[in-house]
Amino acid sequence: MNLRNSKIYNIMLMIMVSILLLIIINFYNHNLYSIGILAIISYCMFFLSWWRHYKIKLNFYTIFLAFTLAFFWGQFILLLLGIPLDSGRVLLDGRIPYNKLIETGILILNSMFLLHLGVLFSTLKINKYNDLFYNNSEKINVNHKNNDSLKKVGYILLLISILPSFYVLFNNLIITMTQGYGAIFQSEMYTTGGFNNITRFLSLFTMPSFLMLFITCKNDKSLKYLTILFTVYLSLYFVSGSRMGGLMLLSIMFLVKHYWYKPIKIKEIATKYIFIFIIGITLMSTISEVRNIFFLQDSIRGTFVDGVKNVFLNNPIFSILREMGFTFIATATVITYSPSVVPYAYGQSYINSVLMIFPNLFWDVHPAALTNTDIVFKNFYTQYGGIGSSFIAEAYWNFGYFSIILALVFGVIIGTLTKQMAKYAANRNTRMFFLVVYALQVILTYVRSDTITFWRNFTYYGVLPVIVAWLLSHFYKSSRVRQIK
Repeated sequence: MNLRNSKIYNIMLMIMVSILLLIIINFYNHNLYSIGILAIISYCMFFLSWWRHYKIKLNFYTIFLAFTLAFFWGQFILLLLGIPLDSGRVLLDGRIPYNKLIETGILILNSMFLLHLGVLFSTLKINKYNDLFYNNSEKINVNHKNNDSLKKVGYILLLISILPSFYVLFNNLIITMTQGYGAIFQSEMYTTGGFNNITRFLSLFTMPSFLMLFITCKNDKSLKYLTILFTVYLSLYFVSGSRMGGLMLLSIMFLVKHYWYKPIKIKEIATKYIFIFIIGITLMSTISEVRNIFFLQDSIRGTFVDGVKNVFLNNPIFSILREMGFTFIATATVITYSPSVVPYAYGQSYINSVLMIFPNLFWDVHPAALTNTDIVFKNFYTQYGGIGSSFIAEAYWNFGYFSIILALVFGVIIGTLTKQMAKYAANRNTRMFFLVVYALQVILTYVRSDTITFWRNFTYYGVLPVIVAWLLSHFYKSSRVRQIK
């Protein structure tokens, strides 16, 4: 049986098992425990069928699946383990009707099955790029002209953005210490726009500039200094900003190392990286606890001690699953109140995402940003801060149960980009590899957010730097031709 036929066989087998599971999911009465069990069984099938389909286990879709498992089903895992979930922002806090939680679980599972099929069908030829990468990647020369032009853009963006980034991060840290973490998103830095907030606009170039430089400076002596600066930046980001955003950035950097530097072996993951992961989870939980009580304490030492005690009493892995699993509740909030209270958007949020590309020059808050899932639905669950969103929540708000069709489309997009990442890594195409990697980084945030900033971020911080790099390369080529003449 050739490789292509084995892939078709794998997909057909997956479809048959999926039909059986979907019948059980959709036509039997459930409680939260049975939904949680079905979710675990479904994800085991997702991972096994994907790894049978694509022989390289570490790839973007594997990471995407792991994030959806944690963000959608983290609290279900705790429920199945017998961990109490009756206080705080949890499944059984009583704010979301029980039947709506069941309804949400069924919708998410249906969507994930279709998304998974979209990924499998769009990656039938993915292994040929992977074989090319492992067999010939060291023999393929990077186009130095293209590499150098992207490197120059990366350094320019890092120079103009790193100080604004540190300013924003330190400002967030002060707000956290004095007013609490949630107050960050109500501060002037996050509520004003246009020329009044040029500092934050510039700071957003830092992450893509690091990606550009880690891709283009593979063999440079400056790489170790970039690594030190990135470590400092990421440490501040974890303490004062979004820890989940930092975790997602680390995951993408992990893939860059795997595809662009040296393939990471399963044995290496099982030994070194699992240990680092456990340490990282513990630190993330400690940061969360310390951050939440910092502004209530007079003593910094007392705050840190109390935070560490809470982490180890609650178990750091359980704490992070509890927090990540809130995305399910955010999705359930949308399903509960739409369309009964909030009418379907019928694609308006996706249109607004495109309109966000228009520069924010004449207003503090972009008009298109006012219609997104977080802003519209947050007051149904909390009066402080936001609730986040997810690609499933936003799709449901737009099209109701017909939204599962979008899950299939989204799966095709994820599969195509996963394949393109392998292709451009194999061909050593620095510009396109960066563009795909940055697109995947933005897509990964879509697990717990909506698309309101997707096209804006992808255009400003992904496409425009690549265009500038192309112009630099073209100018260099033209000047060389004139010199020869």
